[in-house]
Amino acid sequence: MVEPISAGNGTPLLKRARLSDEVLTVLTQRVLDGSYRAGTRLPAERALAAELGVTRTSLREALRQMESMGVVRIRQGAGVFVLDWTLEPTMRFVQFLAASGLGMDPQFLLSFDEVRRFFAVKMLELAAERATDEDLDRIQAVLDSYPLDDTRALLEGEWDFRFHREIARATKNPIFVYLLNTVRETFAALRSVYLRLDAEVSQSVAELDAEILAALRDRDGARAVAVLEARMNKDAEALRDMAQSGRRLS
Repeated sequence: MVEPISAGNGTPLLKRARLSDEVLTVLTQRVLDGSYRAGTRLPAERALAAELGVTRTSLREALRQMESMGVVRIRQGAGVFVLDWTLEPTMRFVQFLAASGLGMDPQFLLSFDEVRRFFAVKMLELAAERATDEDLDRIQAVLDSYPLDDTRALLEGEWDFRFHREIARATKNPIFVYLLNTVRETFAALRSVYLRLDAEVSQSVAELDAEILAALRDRDGARAVAVLEARMNKDAEALRDMAQSGRRLS
């Protein structure tokens, strides 16, 4: 049952939106573990809200979010039907898995890294060919702004996101920028994981990005890609070790 946290005087400490997020996590977990299988209809709204101990408003908010992620389909007058979560979800689903912790296992991150590598390699190749001195100076400015201690900015990874977005901008292909903006929340949610990997491979992201920028200034796309792939190979090895040991990253 999902229960609102109380201050002790009967006043809920959780706002409605926050409670709907908890409902979203519970229901999505049931889809992932097979409690709600693809093609089945969820229990009636009144019964499900009563089971979870929440209002129907909070439940509806959670269901709307599930629909936007491609996890369920709401059919007016017919009910809420579970979709195949291995086939139908959107990037919103990836963002949710990262933010909620439901996807914080090595296999999820290995899958994410494969996609990240695909786009990152092409961006570096194009940036090496097309970046102007102004582009490189903007990338340098982001690199120079990296937090040097355990600040909120470091943990949230905003600077890391901006570094890669400036590289995307340097490709002169705006679609790369738009794609990165789409996964901005995922970047933030996974930053703590990559900080752990920094320790595993004994190299900070700031050091990695400095090497990448040096290669871009030399217009050496092959070297920039080699630097990135060497680090990503180390990350993948560390993640596979975690998977074999059964460790999670939440």
